[in-house]
Amino acid sequence: MVNSIRGRLLDMPLCDIHGLDNKFKELFDYINAKNIDVPSFQEHDLKAQLSSLESRLSNAAYSQKKDEEKIQLQRVRMDEIQQRRDELRKELFQLDEEESKLSSLLASSKDSLQKHVTIVQDLTETHTSLEKDITIAEEAAAKLEEANKGLKDAHDSSKSFK
Repeated sequence: MVNSIRGRLLDMPLCDIHGLDNKFKELFDYINAKNIDVPSFQEHDLKAQLSSLESRLSNAAYSQKKDEEKIQLQRVRMDEIQQRRDELRKELFQLDEEESKLSSLLASSKDSLQKHVTIVQDLTETHTSLEKDITIAEEAAAKLEEANKGLKDAHDSSKSFK
């Protein structure tokens, strides 16, 4: 019975430790009823049980503390991840807005460029036409100059012919 009680004590979940007082009373009553030499047995057994319980409690407390630290660290990491995700969403929204503005500006720039290209083409055609007109005018001026010289020579000849 002592061994079975000892086994049950060592396998007992930590949440049931508050009920150990009754178990120890049962154990002492059993030992007294069997007339077992208690002092040496009791001291050794109790020390071993106490040491085992203290060890289990210490391990459980350490484990619980580590679990709480892990949970806290996970919460911090989750908060950091959530914050980073929110920042990235905000940045993505801003980039979408900027892309929309740039697309609109690009379309406007393409229209403006096309208008300017048309104006440049028209001006180039006008310039080419004016250059041709200037060339024709210069040729006409040269011919008029020749005709004027011919007329002057003819006039001079007609004066001398008289």
